Amino acid sequence: MRAVVIAAGSATRLAPYSSPANPKALMELEEGVTILGHILGQLRRCGIEDIVVVVRAEAADRIRENVDGVRLVALSTQEEFGNLYSAFVGCGDSADGFLLLMSDHIFELEVLRRLIERGPKTDKSFIICLDREPSRKASEEGLKILLTDGRVAGTGKELLPVHGIDTGLIWCGPGARRYFREAIERFGKKGSIKDALNIAAERDDIDYVDVTGLLWQDIDTPEDLEKARRIYWDILRRDIIKSSDGLVARYLNRQISTRLSIYLYRERIFINPDIVSVAGFLVALLGGVSILAGQLVVGGLLVQASSIIDGVDGEIARLFNMPSRRGGILDAILDRIADVFVVIAIALYLWPLGPLESSLSLLAAANSVLVSYSTQLLGAAGVSVHNLRAFPATRDVRLLVVALSCVAGYPLASLYYLGVVPLVYVAAATILALLIPAAERPLFRRWKTRKLWPDIPRGVGVRAGVNNLVQNGLRMLFALLVTRLMLPPFHDIVLFTSQTVELELGTLTPAVEAALIIVFGSKMLAASGVIAEYLSVRL
Repeated sequence: MRAVVIAAGSATRLAPYSSPANPKALMELEEGVTILGHILGQLRRCGIEDIVVVVRAEAADRIRENVDGVRLVALSTQEEFGNLYSAFVGCGDSADGFLLLMSDHIFELEVLRRLIERGPKTDKSFIICLDREPSRKASEEGLKILLTDGRVAGTGKELLPVHGIDTGLIWCGPGARRYFREAIERFGKKGSIKDALNIAAERDDIDYVDVTGLLWQDIDTPEDLEKARRIYWDILRRDIIKSSDGLVARYLNRQISTRLSIYLYRERIFINPDIVSVAGFLVALLGGVSILAGQLVVGGLLVQASSIIDGVDGEIARLFNMPSRRGGILDAILDRIADVFVVIAIALYLWPLGPLESSLSLLAAANSVLVSYSTQLLGAAGVSVHNLRAFPATRDVRLLVVALSCVAGYPLASLYYLGVVPLVYVAAATILALLIPAAERPLFRRWKTRKLWPDIPRGVGVRAGVNNLVQNGLRMLFALLVTRLMLPPFHDIVLFTSQTVELELGTLTPAVEAALIIVFGSKMLAASGVIAEYLSVRL
């Protein structure tokens, strides 16, 4: 997928801070992170590497010095042009869909994810991101959207912000280039993207994705830049929250852990994520020991604290751009050990347990591993587990249940929950695994076999004959020995009885011994024949 970023504006409203030598796109949001750098980072986090940046010719060298891995398209400024012309040139002759972004709009990652998820699936030429509840200033200056019966009927800055405004991210389908060309023919190079959108709206060829409540900011003035620098940290905090988080992690744990991680990042304090993982592990162990010692309230609070700390390691790794496979594996292993230890601590505190409670303890310990194991396997197979993780059986929920149960003085309730509820999760994961498309294969089938060519009789040769003779002789002796030692205690067992006949197990002993002698003796005779034939030839 291609992304086109328009950075060819003159930014006159940001004077004197903006100039051809200092384009707006290179203004910093934090130390070392420019507006354009933020946008490119968001694109790359979504797996987009084919990026075109349209710039003014006089700013091309300056931007080239500050960004890597993009293709720059420099436009001559001898003739005035609007963002419509920049978009038209930037998309080139591509017949595929692409993303169109403004270089002065910052946004949280979820906005881009929703657009990418929706864009390739639509048959419309444009999809815009609609914010139904913009700020007052954004409503005054933004591109308003007019909706009629749920469809986009028009756009314009002069409209009333009744239905919302555009956020500056647009999916352009294969037909978008045609609308760009038509708008340029009508309005000239000074036309704007809204002109192409309005033409598409007249033909019902434009749709929208709702991004209300998500963070974004248009930067046109120094005041906008100040606000963007404040919003940027909230965007960063939201972006480090994983989409796979469970309910408790998203709405409780992350609200605390992300603020701690952002604070460390802003103060440029780096703590190795592995150290954080070990710290969370030790806190969980301390919680288990406290429960075992009868300090239920302290133990419950420590268990929940470990759950919160468990998110900090990954957040720090993502913020400082230092992810590690080793760290992920270490964190997963320590989490499983801590989970099982907490369950053991609760079980020992409640000891002695009845059969039901003992079974629940074993299930609770097993479920701590099975939930994580099934989730990771499904994810590795490419199966979406987003809906599955919404079920309250993930680690964050389990530890919160333990904490609440212990604080309330009823730790046994946590065993019931941990032993039963995750089974539903594992069952659902099993169903998802069975639904994975697999190659056509029967439930059972037996193929016909044939002898290998050439067919060489088994045991050919005097060495094989001697081996067979010795092996079968030893097998016969061993079988007879077992028969003599094992069967006598059971000789009196009656196998069959009637009015005239009574058959005991001891009666069958001679028959069993005879059968063993016949089976192994025949093999020994066959081997002896091979040896005799060899000797007759040699002598």
